[in-house]
Amino acid sequence: MHRFFIALAVFVASCSCSDGGPTAGGPTPYVRCAAAEPAVVDRQVGALHVRSEGRMLTIEGATAPLRAAVFRGPALADEPLPPALDAIEALRPEILLLLGSVGEDAGLEALVSSLSELPMPTLVVLGGRDHQDALARAIAALPASTAGLVVDASPFRSVRVAGIELIPVAGAPLGRYAQDDRACGLGTDEVDAIVHDLPESPSTRFLVGFAAPSPLPGIEAGEAGSPLVRDLASRASATGGLFAWPDVPMDSPSAPSRTARLLAPPLVGPSTVLSDGSRLPSGPRLVELSPDGLRGETPH
Repeated sequence: MHRFFIALAVFVASCSCSDGGPTAGGPTPYVRCAAAEPAVVDRQVGALHVRSEGRMLTIEGATAPLRAAVFRGPALADEPLPPALDAIEALRPEILLLLGSVGEDAGLEALVSSLSELPMPTLVVLGGRDHQDALARAIAALPASTAGLVVDASPFRSVRVAGIELIPVAGAPLGRYAQDDRACGLGTDEVDAIVHDLPESPSTRFLVGFAAPSPLPGIEAGEAGSPLVRDLASRASATGGLFAWPDVPMDSPSAPSRTARLLAPPLVGPSTVLSDGSRLPSGPRLVELSPDGLRGETPH
């Protein structure tokens, strides 16, 4: 059913997409995906206009609270995508937030192609198992009719939409737990650059990315969050956000909260077993974001 919705996207499109960022050395080398050149985007999708200006991305026409479907990619799962795409459409989100685990080769190309056929834009923030150059190739392979509907948000500093700002935070902190030397990582240089490039703004800000900030209790009350991401959150005045890792219990507020941290489930595959033994079902998670905070529904 989702393929028919492309007729609803009345568009003028432009997308000049970037390859991967520079590399960082050390004991856990990684690609600095936040330092890559951002895409040039100018796309009308129904009521939304997605446009870039340098490292800032603006989505005009969205309403508050913003309805977003958030999920990780299907990376290691071997399940068909169409049921998950139908589930996305049933939520009626305005935008999609894909936080890492995008996969490789034919699987990545199929994911990007399928998402580009949906009637809303997809913003991708890469994680520690992802290769930015592979995503760039998959996006570049899209036909002109769907160019600009899937955007690598990793190099952007801010996404302005519906009266809020989303701050992309791509990659495994310091390259730890990254899949290999070509995978995305996040270091102090990237954090400094993000903070430096952010404009002065009274908007409510949320981090969106791979690793959640500390403090975050993990197994046997050990620290599971990232101090580096906590430093970014503090300096960027972003107190809450959406994250793909670690697999530990996070918040699920029924009322808007500016400090809530929500875990993105896998789009397909089995439920995620969290550190306390509870399970997070797979599938897109509907989140509402506004200047008052964020709230999210647990997928069923």
